[in-house]
Amino acid sequence: MKIAFYKVKENDKSTFLDKLIAFFTSSWKERLNGDFLKSYSHCEIILDNLMISSSPRDKGVRIKEFKDTGRWDFIEINNTNEAKIKEFLYSQIGKKYDFLGILGFFTFTKDSEDKWFCSEIIVRALQIGGLVKLGEMNAGSSSPNRLYKKLKEL
Repeated sequence: MKIAFYKVKENDKSTFLDKLIAFFTSSWKERLNGDFLKSYSHCEIILDNLMISSSPRDKGVRIKEFKDTGRWDFIEINNTNEAKIKEFLYSQIGKKYDFLGILGFFTFTKDSEDKWFCSEIIVRALQIGGLVKLGEMNAGSSSPNRLYKKLKEL
């Protein structure tokens, strides 16, 4: 199992939303020097060559075949209960994208398990799988960049 992080690149086909997410989830230093355009705007869990996440393009939680476009960085995940993670993720397929919850990057919004944004559902899955303790990271205020940094520390 691995987590894939979608890279935003300057002067490419990244959408405005990708760049906006990267901007708001980067540090002030990265924002000021433009390095936010080298950060992440989306993340997915890769299980058995399938991508599972929540995406605004797909209107929520979905599963599809993984195709590496060269736009992803990966972190291999070990020492988790993969069966529990799969069970949780498959039970969430079809739930809506959390457009309001994504504001949790920089506001105080209430966590909900009826809707998800990408890093929120992945953090929750990793909590269920035993990799991330509940107190270590709040799923509702996570972001692709924060999740990447947290996983690199483990």
